[in-house]
Amino acid sequence: MNPDPIELLLEGMPLPARRDEIVEHAEIEGADDDLLAALRALPDREYDTVDDVGESLHPVGGPG
Repeated sequence: MNPDPIELLLEGMPLPARRDEIVEHAEIEGADDDLLAALRALPDREYDTVDDVGESLHPVGGPG
């Protein structure tokens, strides 16, 4: 199983962090445009863990 790209991208980033800090870190790390757009679309709040960011990007158990 391959690691989630967001996990690799945010590895070593000091958390908690706000959305804008996460986007800035991703830009410095060379994230692609699609991932940057997804990060910019996150709710503006503080994220405590990489899993917290990942769950916001890929919600589990949505409608259906």
